[in-house]
Amino acid sequence: MNKIDIAWETYYKEVCDYAEQRFNSVIKPYLEKRGWEFISGNGTYWIGYDDPEAQYGFVSIDIDKLPERIRDTLQMEVQGLNQDLGTLMPDFRKNKKESVS
Repeated sequence: MNKIDIAWETYYKEVCDYAEQRFNSVIKPYLEKRGWEFISGNGTYWIGYDDPEAQYGFVSIDIDKLPERIRDTLQMEVQGLNQDLGTLMPDFRKNKKESVS
């Protein structure tokens, strides 16, 4: 592995650690208060809740309807990755006690 690869790997790990820290301190408490879930993957993320009556069984909350502090945390641009911090955060499902990656 060359120096650039090592530097990139270190940067990516630090960004992922920061994303998890922000998730646990800002996003997760907000979700837990409302009984909502967070799902990320493939460069995107959703906040919402299960509803068997809804199309696809899940109601997604429009990010523009979330408080500014939550939006700003999720939409924080990650330099060098061209994606939001929210895309690097772990999933959080009500039926699981802990976040999962």
